[in-house]
Amino acid sequence: MYVGGENLFRSNMCYPSKIYALIEHENAFNLEEEMWKLIFWRSHLKVLICYDYNDYDKTSTAKSKWLERKIRKLLSMQKKVRGYIPEPQGVEYLFLRACRKEPRGTIFWKW
Repeated sequence: MYVGGENLFRSNMCYPSKIYALIEHENAFNLEEEMWKLIFWRSHLKVLICYDYNDYDKTSTAKSKWLERKIRKLLSMQKKVRGYIPEPQGVEYLFLRACRKEPRGTIFWKW
């Protein structure tokens, strides 16, 4: 979390009055668990950092379409929850994904 505002309780910013950004990092393939956390916490910016199959590993349709299917699932989860608990105006989600173009190559990021 990236926090600020006032301390609501104690003086070490453990209980801030404002959360500027929520950040979840998934280094495996269970993006849904991280998305669930983002959906239910309050913040105007919610960031999910994840990794896709590397470009040289995308030898099958399942691997090449994996991230696309995951993002559709994450957005579906968000839509279902909004039906019960609407989010405030202006909430934004940012998905950052990394992978490599070649073995042992530099990791590159996309959003």
